Amino acid sequence: MADSEILERLRQYDIYPKERLGQHILIDPVWLEYIASHADRSAHVIEIGAGPGNLTERIAAHAESVTAIELDHQYERILFDLSQQYPNVSVVFGDALSVDYEAIRPNRYQELQIIANPPYHIAEPLMGILATLPMQDAILTVGDRLSVTLRETDPSRFDFTRLSLLALGFFHVELLAEIPKNVFYPPPRTDSHLISLTPKEDEALASPAIRIIQKLFLLADKTSVGNIIRTALQAGASDQVYRSKHENNRHDRRKTHRWLSSLAHDPSSLDTLEQNGLIYSDPGSRLQIPEHILSSRFLALNNNDLQALTQKILEVYPFQ
Repeated sequence: MADSEILERLRQYDIYPKERLGQHILIDPVWLEYIASHADRSAHVIEIGAGPGNLTERIAAHAESVTAIELDHQYERILFDLSQQYPNVSVVFGDALSVDYEAIRPNRYQELQIIANPPYHIAEPLMGILATLPMQDAILTVGDRLSVTLRETDPSRFDFTRLSLLALGFFHVELLAEIPKNVFYPPPRTDSHLISLTPKEDEALASPAIRIIQKLFLLADKTSVGNIIRTALQAGASDQVYRSKHENNRHDRRKTHRWLSSLAHDPSSLDTLEQNGLIYSDPGSRLQIPEHILSSRFLALNNNDLQALTQKILEVYPFQ
Protein backbone atom coordinates (compact mmCIF):
# COMPACT_ATOMS: atom_id res chain seq x y z
CA MET A 1 0.00 0.00 0.00
CA ALA A 2 1.45 3.35 -1.07
CA ASP A 3 1.37 6.36 1.23
CA SER A 4 -1.30 7.98 -0.97
CA GLU A 5 -3.54 4.93 -0.42
CA ILE A 6 -3.21 5.28 3.35
CA LEU A 7 -4.15 8.96 3.15
CA GLU A 8 -7.08 8.07 0.91
CA ARG A 9 -8.25 5.49 3.42
CA LEU A 10 -8.15 8.11 6.18
CA ARG A 11 -10.30 10.42 4.04
CA GLN A 12 -12.67 7.57 3.19
CA TYR A 13 -13.32 6.89 6.87
CA ASP A 14 -13.35 10.61 7.73
CA ILE A 15 -10.40 10.24 10.12
CA TYR A 16 -8.31 13.18 11.31
CA PRO A 17 -5.27 12.32 13.48
CA LYS A 18 -5.18 14.21 16.78
CA GLU A 19 -1.76 15.69 17.42
CA ARG A 20 -2.73 16.51 21.02
CA LEU A 21 -2.94 12.75 21.59
CA GLY A 22 0.41 12.20 19.90
CA GLN A 23 -1.22 10.67 16.81
CA HIS A 24 1.24 10.65 13.92
CA ILE A 25 0.33 8.04 11.30
CA LEU A 26 3.22 6.24 9.60
CA ILE A 27 2.32 6.32 5.91
CA ASP A 28 5.47 5.06 4.18
CA PRO A 29 4.94 1.43 3.00
CA VAL A 30 8.63 0.57 3.16
CA TRP A 31 8.93 1.59 6.82
CA LEU A 32 5.63 -0.11 7.67
CA GLU A 33 6.87 -3.36 6.20
CA TYR A 34 10.24 -3.03 7.93
CA ILE A 35 8.62 -2.64 11.36
CA ALA A 36 6.14 -5.46 10.72
CA SER A 37 8.98 -7.75 9.66
CA HIS A 38 10.12 -7.83 13.30
CA ALA A 39 6.92 -9.62 14.31
CA ASP A 40 7.58 -13.18 15.45
CA ARG A 41 5.60 -15.78 13.54
CA SER A 42 5.05 -17.91 16.66
CA ALA A 43 4.15 -15.05 19.01
CA HIS A 44 0.93 -13.28 19.88
CA VAL A 45 1.58 -9.66 18.97
CA ILE A 46 -0.05 -6.85 20.92
CA GLU A 47 -0.01 -3.61 18.99
CA ILE A 48 -0.42 -0.54 21.19
CA GLY A 49 -1.89 2.43 19.38
CA ALA A 50 -3.25 0.74 16.26
CA GLY A 51 -4.77 3.92 14.80
CA PRO A 52 -6.17 3.22 11.32
CA GLY A 53 -4.59 -0.24 11.18
CA ASN A 54 -1.93 0.73 8.67
CA LEU A 55 0.65 -1.32 10.59
CA THR A 56 -1.84 -3.84 12.00
CA GLU A 57 -2.59 -5.47 8.66
CA ARG A 58 1.09 -5.87 7.90
CA ILE A 59 1.77 -7.41 11.31
CA ALA A 60 -1.14 -9.79 10.66
CA ALA A 61 0.72 -11.09 7.61
CA HIS A 62 3.75 -11.95 9.75
CA ALA A 63 2.36 -13.06 13.14
CA GLU A 64 0.12 -15.93 14.17
CA SER A 65 -2.30 -13.60 15.96
CA VAL A 66 -2.60 -9.89 16.72
CA THR A 67 -4.48 -7.86 19.31
CA ALA A 68 -4.72 -4.20 18.34
CA ILE A 69 -5.26 -1.76 21.24
CA GLU A 70 -6.63 1.69 20.47
CA LEU A 71 -7.99 4.44 22.69
CA ASP A 72 -9.58 6.72 20.08
CA HIS A 73 -13.00 5.54 18.90
CA GLN A 74 -12.74 7.45 15.63
CA TYR A 75 -10.77 4.43 14.43
CA GLU A 76 -13.46 1.95 15.48
CA ARG A 77 -15.09 1.43 12.08
CA ILE A 78 -11.84 1.07 10.15
CA LEU A 79 -10.39 -1.38 12.68
CA PHE A 80 -13.61 -3.41 12.75
CA ASP A 81 -13.50 -3.73 8.98
CA LEU A 82 -9.85 -4.73 9.20
CA SER A 83 -10.61 -7.47 11.76
CA GLN A 84 -13.23 -8.86 9.37
CA GLN A 85 -10.65 -8.99 6.62
CA TYR A 86 -7.96 -10.59 8.79
CA PRO A 87 -9.35 -13.35 11.07
CA ASN A 88 -6.16 -13.43 13.15
CA VAL A 89 -6.73 -9.81 14.28
CA SER A 90 -8.79 -8.83 17.32
CA VAL A 91 -9.37 -5.25 18.47
CA VAL A 92 -9.56 -3.88 22.01
CA PHE A 93 -10.65 -0.29 22.60
CA GLY A 94 -9.22 1.07 25.82
CA ASP A 95 -6.32 2.75 27.56
CA ALA A 96 -3.07 0.85 27.08
CA LEU A 97 -2.14 1.79 30.66
CA SER A 98 -5.15 0.02 32.17
CA VAL A 99 -5.75 -2.90 29.80
CA ASP A 100 -5.47 -6.39 31.33
CA TYR A 101 -2.78 -7.84 29.08
CA GLU A 102 -3.11 -11.30 30.58
CA ALA A 103 -6.84 -11.36 29.79
CA ILE A 104 -6.43 -10.46 26.12
CA ARG A 105 -3.79 -13.10 25.47
CA PRO A 106 -5.56 -16.03 23.76
CA ASN A 107 -3.08 -18.63 24.99
CA ARG A 108 -1.16 -18.07 28.22
CA TYR A 109 1.61 -20.37 27.05
CA GLN A 110 2.16 -18.41 23.85
CA GLU A 111 4.94 -15.85 23.75
CA LEU A 112 3.90 -12.20 23.86
CA GLN A 113 5.47 -9.57 21.65
CA ILE A 114 4.69 -5.87 21.90
CA ILE A 115 4.77 -3.51 18.93
CA ALA A 116 3.94 0.11 19.70
CA ASN A 117 4.28 3.75 18.72
CA PRO A 118 3.57 5.26 22.17
CA PRO A 119 3.14 9.02 22.72
CA TYR A 120 5.81 10.50 24.98
CA HIS A 121 3.42 11.35 27.81
CA ILE A 122 2.65 7.68 28.48
CA ALA A 123 6.20 6.42 27.91
CA GLU A 124 7.20 6.11 31.59
CA PRO A 125 4.07 4.33 32.86
CA LEU A 126 4.01 2.13 29.74
CA MET A 127 7.64 1.15 30.30
CA GLY A 128 6.69 0.19 33.85
CA ILE A 129 3.97 -2.09 32.49
CA LEU A 130 6.30 -3.64 29.92
CA ALA A 131 8.82 -4.37 32.67
CA THR A 132 6.32 -6.70 34.38
CA LEU A 133 4.86 -8.36 31.29
CA PRO A 134 5.93 -11.92 30.42
CA MET A 135 6.96 -10.81 26.96
CA GLN A 136 9.52 -11.97 24.46
CA ASP A 137 10.46 -8.46 23.38
CA ALA A 138 9.02 -5.09 22.41
CA ILE A 139 9.49 -3.15 19.19
CA LEU A 140 8.82 0.54 19.82
CA THR A 141 8.74 3.59 17.57
CA VAL A 142 9.68 6.51 19.79
CA GLY A 143 10.92 10.08 19.44
CA ASP A 144 14.67 10.42 19.00
CA ARG A 145 15.11 12.16 22.37
CA LEU A 146 13.22 9.43 24.21
CA SER A 147 15.35 6.85 22.41
CA VAL A 148 18.51 8.54 23.69
CA THR A 149 17.10 8.57 27.24
CA LEU A 150 16.20 4.87 27.14
CA ARG A 151 19.65 3.93 25.82
CA GLU A 152 21.63 6.11 28.26
CA THR A 153 23.57 3.93 30.71
CA ASP A 154 25.88 6.51 32.32
CA PRO A 155 24.22 8.02 35.43
CA SER A 156 26.55 11.03 35.32
CA ARG A 157 25.12 12.15 31.98
CA PHE A 158 22.40 14.81 31.70
CA ASP A 159 20.20 12.46 29.66
CA PHE A 160 20.10 9.84 32.43
CA THR A 161 16.65 9.87 34.07
CA ARG A 162 14.30 7.52 35.90
CA LEU A 163 13.35 6.06 32.51
CA SER A 164 17.03 5.38 31.78
CA LEU A 165 17.34 3.51 35.07
CA LEU A 166 14.20 1.48 34.39
CA ALA A 167 15.51 0.48 30.96
CA LEU A 168 18.94 -0.29 32.43
CA GLY A 169 17.45 -2.62 35.03
CA PHE A 170 14.89 -4.46 32.95
CA PHE A 171 15.90 -4.43 29.30
CA HIS A 172 18.57 -4.74 26.70
CA VAL A 173 17.82 -1.73 24.49
CA GLU A 174 18.92 -1.72 20.85
CA LEU A 175 18.55 0.98 18.21
CA LEU A 176 17.20 -0.69 15.08
CA ALA A 177 16.68 2.28 12.76
CA GLU A 178 16.24 6.04 12.51
CA ILE A 179 12.93 7.01 10.89
CA PRO A 180 12.62 10.48 9.31
CA LYS A 181 9.69 12.63 10.40
CA ASN A 182 8.46 13.21 6.84
CA VAL A 183 7.12 9.63 6.56
CA PHE A 184 4.42 10.39 9.15
CA TYR A 185 1.11 12.21 8.77
CA PRO A 186 1.00 14.74 10.24
CA PRO A 187 4.80 14.89 10.64
CA PRO A 188 6.05 15.10 14.24
CA ARG A 189 8.50 17.77 15.36
CA THR A 190 11.46 15.39 15.50
CA ASP A 191 12.65 12.23 13.80
CA SER A 192 11.79 8.86 15.34
CA HIS A 193 13.83 5.84 16.32
CA LEU A 194 12.83 2.19 16.11
CA ILE A 195 14.17 0.38 19.18
CA SER A 196 13.88 -3.11 20.61
CA LEU A 197 13.55 -3.99 24.29
CA THR A 198 14.55 -7.49 25.35
CA PRO A 199 13.89 -8.40 29.00
CA LYS A 200 16.82 -9.10 31.30
CA GLU A 201 15.97 -12.34 33.07
CA ASP A 202 18.93 -14.58 33.80
CA GLU A 203 21.05 -11.51 34.58
CA ALA A 204 18.99 -10.77 37.70
CA LEU A 205 20.29 -13.99 39.26
CA ALA A 206 23.93 -13.05 38.72
CA SER A 207 23.86 -9.27 39.08
CA PRO A 208 23.12 -7.59 42.42
CA ALA A 209 22.85 -4.25 40.58
CA ILE A 210 20.05 -5.50 38.34
CA ARG A 211 18.22 -7.02 41.31
CA ILE A 212 18.45 -3.72 43.19
CA ILE A 213 17.27 -1.65 40.21
CA GLN A 214 14.38 -3.97 39.43
CA LYS A 215 13.16 -3.96 43.02
CA LEU A 216 13.46 -0.18 43.24
CA PHE A 217 10.71 -0.04 40.61
CA LEU A 218 8.68 -3.04 41.77
CA LEU A 219 8.51 -1.65 45.32
CA ALA A 220 8.80 2.03 44.38
CA ASP A 221 6.02 3.36 46.61
CA LYS A 222 5.89 0.55 49.18
CA THR A 223 8.88 1.11 51.44
CA SER A 224 12.15 3.03 51.75
CA VAL A 225 15.09 2.78 49.37
CA GLY A 226 17.15 1.25 52.19
CA ASN A 227 14.61 -1.53 52.78
CA ILE A 228 14.41 -2.23 49.05
CA ILE A 229 18.18 -2.57 48.78
CA ARG A 230 18.22 -4.93 51.75
CA THR A 231 15.75 -7.25 50.08
CA ALA A 232 17.78 -7.13 46.86
CA LEU A 233 21.00 -8.12 48.62
CA GLN A 234 19.66 -11.37 50.01
CA ALA A 235 22.44 -13.91 50.43
CA GLY A 236 20.39 -17.08 50.20
CA ALA A 237 16.85 -16.16 49.20
CA SER A 238 17.44 -14.53 45.80
CA ASP A 239 16.84 -17.79 43.94
CA GLN A 240 13.39 -17.92 45.50
CA VAL A 241 12.58 -14.43 44.21
CA TYR A 242 14.23 -14.26 40.79
CA ARG A 243 13.98 -17.49 38.86
CA SER A 244 15.98 -18.42 35.78
CA LYS A 245 13.97 -18.90 32.60
CA HIS A 246 15.80 -22.22 32.20
CA GLU A 247 14.25 -23.40 35.47
CA ASN A 248 10.78 -21.84 35.13
CA ASN A 249 8.52 -20.63 32.39
CA ARG A 250 8.97 -16.87 32.00
CA HIS A 251 5.24 -16.42 32.54
CA ASP A 252 5.79 -17.28 36.20
CA ARG A 253 7.53 -13.92 36.65
CA ARG A 254 4.20 -12.44 37.70
CA LYS A 255 4.31 -14.71 40.78
CA THR A 256 7.60 -13.09 41.71
CA HIS A 257 6.06 -9.64 41.47
CA ARG A 258 3.10 -10.67 43.63
CA TRP A 259 5.57 -12.05 46.22
CA LEU A 260 7.46 -8.76 46.21
CA SER A 261 4.23 -6.82 46.67
CA SER A 262 3.19 -8.95 49.62
CA LEU A 263 6.64 -8.49 51.11
CA ALA A 264 6.21 -4.73 50.89
CA HIS A 265 2.85 -4.88 52.65
CA ASP A 266 4.22 -6.98 55.51
CA PRO A 267 7.12 -5.19 57.24
CA SER A 268 7.56 -8.09 59.66
CA SER A 269 8.73 -10.29 56.79
CA LEU A 270 11.69 -7.93 56.30
CA ASP A 271 12.56 -8.35 59.98
CA THR A 272 12.36 -12.14 59.67
CA LEU A 273 14.71 -12.18 56.69
CA GLU A 274 17.18 -9.95 58.50
CA GLN A 275 17.10 -12.06 61.69
CA ASN A 276 17.80 -15.18 59.67
CA GLY A 277 20.79 -13.57 57.97
CA LEU A 278 19.17 -13.58 54.55
CA ILE A 279 19.53 -9.84 53.96
CA TYR A 280 22.05 -7.23 54.89
CA SER A 281 20.96 -4.99 57.75
CA ASP A 282 22.89 -1.92 56.61
CA PRO A 283 22.79 -1.34 52.84
CA GLY A 284 24.44 2.04 53.22
CA SER A 285 27.65 0.78 54.82
CA ARG A 286 29.16 -0.70 51.67
CA LEU A 287 27.36 1.38 49.08
CA GLN A 288 27.96 4.65 51.01
CA ILE A 289 24.58 6.00 49.98
CA PRO A 290 23.51 9.19 51.81
CA GLU A 291 21.00 8.60 54.57
CA HIS A 292 18.42 10.98 53.11
CA ILE A 293 18.29 8.76 50.00
CA LEU A 294 18.11 5.51 51.97
CA SER A 295 15.24 6.76 54.11
CA SER A 296 13.20 8.10 51.17
CA ARG A 297 10.70 6.35 48.95
CA PHE A 298 12.14 5.71 45.50
CA LEU A 299 9.42 7.74 43.77
CA ALA A 300 10.27 10.75 45.95
CA LEU A 301 13.88 10.99 44.72
CA ASN A 302 14.75 13.89 42.44
CA ASN A 303 16.95 13.27 39.42
CA ASN A 304 20.17 14.29 41.21
CA ASP A 305 19.48 11.79 44.00
CA LEU A 306 18.52 9.15 41.44
CA GLN A 307 21.80 9.65 39.58
CA ALA A 308 23.82 9.55 42.82
CA LEU A 309 22.07 6.36 43.91
CA THR A 310 22.70 4.69 40.56
CA GLN A 311 26.37 5.69 40.53
CA LYS A 312 26.91 4.14 43.98
CA ILE A 313 25.16 0.92 42.97
CA LEU A 314 27.17 0.54 39.75
CA GLU A 315 30.47 1.43 41.46
CA VAL A 316 30.11 -1.43 43.94
CA TYR A 317 28.25 -3.86 41.67
CA PRO A 318 29.36 -3.13 38.09
CA PHE A 319 27.69 -5.00 35.24
CA GLN A 320 29.76 -7.85 33.91
